[in-house]
Amino acid sequence: MSDLITAHVLLPSLAACIYFYHCEPRGHQVALAALGTFCLLVVQDYACTGQVILAIVHALVIQAKQIVLIILATVSYRLSPLHPLARYPGPVLDKSTSLRLAYLAFIGQRAQYVTELHERYGRIVRIGPNKLSINSLDVVHPIYGSSQAYDKSESYRPGLSAEGSIFFARKKAEHARIKRIWSGGFTSAAIRQWEGTIKTRVAELIECVARRRDSRGAVNLSECIQHWSFDFTGEWVLGQGTHHVELMRDGDPEGVVESGHKAIVMFETFGEVPALFDILSVLPTGRAYQLVEKRAATHLRERIKVHPHDGWDMRSFFLAQRDGHNYPPMNEVDLNANTVVAFEAGGDTTAGFIIITMFHLLRYRQAYDKLKEELDGAFPTGSVSVEEYSHLAELPYLSAVINEGLRLGAAFPSFPRVVPKGGAMLAGEFVPEGTMVGVPIYTQHYSPDNFWPEPREFRPERWFKDGLGPGTITRQAAFMPFQSGPFGCPGKALGLRLMSVVISTLVLSYDLSFPPDFDPEAFLDGWINTRTNIFRISLRVEAKRRPW
Repeated sequence: MSDLITAHVLLPSLAACIYFYHCEPRGHQVALAALGTFCLLVVQDYACTGQVILAIVHALVIQAKQIVLIILATVSYRLSPLHPLARYPGPVLDKSTSLRLAYLAFIGQRAQYVTELHERYGRIVRIGPNKLSINSLDVVHPIYGSSQAYDKSESYRPGLSAEGSIFFARKKAEHARIKRIWSGGFTSAAIRQWEGTIKTRVAELIECVARRRDSRGAVNLSECIQHWSFDFTGEWVLGQGTHHVELMRDGDPEGVVESGHKAIVMFETFGEVPALFDILSVLPTGRAYQLVEKRAATHLRERIKVHPHDGWDMRSFFLAQRDGHNYPPMNEVDLNANTVVAFEAGGDTTAGFIIITMFHLLRYRQAYDKLKEELDGAFPTGSVSVEEYSHLAELPYLSAVINEGLRLGAAFPSFPRVVPKGGAMLAGEFVPEGTMVGVPIYTQHYSPDNFWPEPREFRPERWFKDGLGPGTITRQAAFMPFQSGPFGCPGKALGLRLMSVVISTLVLSYDLSFPPDFDPEAFLDGWINTRTNIFRISLRVEAKRRPW
């Protein structure tokens, strides 16, 4: 009996632990190996007993023991003094597994939890078996900002979906190659080409708000902004005449916004456990991401038929159709992957930041009134022309409002990276190679050391010198909604332009306020921010047209 246990349980489990440690196989490979082992056990037992049911039961028992032993051995090693990160503090459960962090990402509480850990344990916290959160501005440059910035971690592995997009490219060289293609769509010339479309689409947003108001003049502003954002993004990505979904006109019967939210939440959740993501991404649990990919592929086929030679949509850059390009067109797989990212980054992220900024403006009426006064003085006709778009960035209070909205809205736990070969000194501590590290953006944005006073409140005045009184602290280096360095967001300029145009046009077009039955605290409690912004409570406002 002992020989059987050794042969079927102890030795295979030990071999599996050693293999997993050194080779880090993909999740689906582990699942297939487990299935193959189970089949072999069934065949072996059936050859001895001649009973199928009994053979299956015996195989299940043996495999269950193998799994339990592998888990015990893995957890024991992760908690032992032999682990490379043994000396770093953190909760025992988080040292053992990333499942708690995955769950917290799913419910939108991960960033807050990491902040609490830093308050409890200090500057460096072990938040996963092989993951450190480093709450220090001193490490931002080496990890993110320098030319030798660290590569992205396995958290950016999209299950078994294509990895050839700008978001999922983990190596600097590969990311740089793709970013060069994307960057053409974000030059000053490219943004100017889209200003007419921005004007048209924002005018449609203003009419959408008017059309959807109820008898009391109240409207679901968050829904209007989300629909506007996806309508504009569809045209920006695909070009005119190819994006058949018009959400402001037709609503969202296909669940475009919801499926996009679910896809991002799935990525953020299972990105904490990439091996599990490998398995779940092809199962019904990955249906949301599969729907987003399928929708992008449908639009891709439609767009390829058009073939404009000098378009300014992102597909023209992806397909190398712009004059003067010096790179080959993307293959179909990479084209589809980058289209998905463009839709989600453009449609979802921009809308989320605008919604949370508008909420805080209406909650902090003094800021709303100041912005209204600034805009009324700059645009006495009540309208912002295309030629005046570039001047919006010169309005100091509008810029402060946008910065404050980005500060409070970018509730990211970190952008996880991998320490390169040889290890590195970070925050005065040696961190072994292969360790996942990151600076908690949410913690930095809400820290009283970086933003004081009232770091958790919406106060645009903090972006002016002594704007909140003597001793005002506004540490620009701690402001990281777009990242920086090799992996920095290429769409920053366009994103800021869209935010400034939409917010200014809404304030110029309507007198906005919360309805009497709107609960701001309930809205905040229902706000899930896990790289996407999900609002369980809609941002309902009373919107009265201003008499220009």
